[in-house]
Amino acid sequence: MHLIIYFAGTGEEGSDFSDYYNYVDNQKVKALLVTGCHDKEVCNATINPNLKRFATRFTKSLFVVKDRKLHLSSVDFPELKVGIRICNNMPGADDIQNEISGITLCGYSRGAVTCFETARQLNKIIPNIPVDIIANQPTPGNLYTGPGTNAHSIADCRSIGNIRRVAIILGAYTGEYHWANKIGTVIHRTFYSQIIPQLSLQVSRSITVIQRNNHHEKSVRLEGTTHFHMYLSHFLHLDGYLEEEKASEQRNKIKTGYKKYQYPSFPKINNLQDFYGMAKKDIYHYLDKQHRAPDARAGMKWDAGKESLLDWWNKHEKDASRTSSPLTKLLVKRIQNTNGTSESLIELFIEADKWLIEKRDTASSRYDQVEALRNNICRHLIARDSQYNVILHQLHDYLLKTTHYLKKHWNHIRHSASFFKSDATRQLDTTFSAYDQGEITDQALIQALSTWLSEKTAVKSKRYNAVYEMREQLLQMKENQEKQYPLFGLHL
Repeated sequence: MHLIIYFAGTGEEGSDFSDYYNYVDNQKVKALLVTGCHDKEVCNATINPNLKRFATRFTKSLFVVKDRKLHLSSVDFPELKVGIRICNNMPGADDIQNEISGITLCGYSRGAVTCFETARQLNKIIPNIPVDIIANQPTPGNLYTGPGTNAHSIADCRSIGNIRRVAIILGAYTGEYHWANKIGTVIHRTFYSQIIPQLSLQVSRSITVIQRNNHHEKSVRLEGTTHFHMYLSHFLHLDGYLEEEKASEQRNKIKTGYKKYQYPSFPKINNLQDFYGMAKKDIYHYLDKQHRAPDARAGMKWDAGKESLLDWWNKHEKDASRTSSPLTKLLVKRIQNTNGTSESLIELFIEADKWLIEKRDTASSRYDQVEALRNNICRHLIARDSQYNVILHQLHDYLLKTTHYLKKHWNHIRHSASFFKSDATRQLDTTFSAYDQGEITDQALIQALSTWLSEKTAVKSKRYNAVYEMREQLLQMKENQEKQYPLFGLHL
């Protein structure tokens, strides 16, 4: 038996799960719905609930291990007093003897955070049962990540060995409320930061960033629920519990939603509120590829029929610093000389891409602006001829190698962390030098990064997140090349 457990968010009863969970008819799959932490049977608290304590009580109450096999302790769920409510396809009396072969933990908001706490407890009692997690906008509700907070408790999940797959859905929050309540915006930006826990390299991790201004926004139809069910159906299909046709139906609901409703562009990076576990500029590596304009930032789209590129550039200069670096001056000169032909636009693309590569590890006020410039050029060229997608990919890869981007980025990571270097870090130094000289392949570098990360699993390392993200960047570059995703879906 495969068991799905959905943890609702604070103040929620789980309708976003129960109202749409109607596509699974496999009798080997059973589901449980747990109400939010406000419930007296859960944490009985909306402010500072102890999710770790509840997860411990929940697993001890619900499960029992017999002959090294996991079973439900009871199907009289009200008697367990752990917040379980009625939902579709719940386990019945016939399932009490069935062995649980796999578990999918899923939830919204603090319910998503509870998933990681529950996985940790399951790992303690029966580590051989694979656990998948779908975390829809995991929000601990903490002001900071210090000891004793929910955020601190799940910040590092690398030691939880039973986790197999993790899908995290993040909202591109700015904190703005529909009624423009300034106090509400301040509260949101203070207490509604989402978290991306550190995970073991053995975990298959997927992150999708969707367009939402705030945690409670209801005007955007695809508010995370549709993406959640897409991932749930996908995981069940991978394990043979759901037909491809039904999993495809859940994916298509997202595409249909984006076509049917008007969706705003993603906000500028500097307008995003902070995340726990990842820098804001790296969050945009994971924009939802099914969004109609994943590269577009609010107010930064170039309309070639109404304005020149130079006019577009000057319009956005008001948000940048007054001084310009030599790189920026060279880029502006190239913009001035662009005449709209494909050849001149490709030359400008090269200049903009080189600028982004060189400025990757700096705090430039123009980074969003130049990235939007490059993306606008890409979109315009691909609209002229789809073959430009391949050409621009090849140019981008060539520039990454000829500017020694990865080696420079590694040096920045290495020097910005601790002064002392481990043997593993020295070995990675050597590997990057070999890669920079063309002596090893991309795959060999990915393997070297994986080896370094695996050796750092049990220790604290200031470089860990940066190296993890570099490895993911290389993997995504490879995927973009193989599937020919538009170049503007890739961010340095």
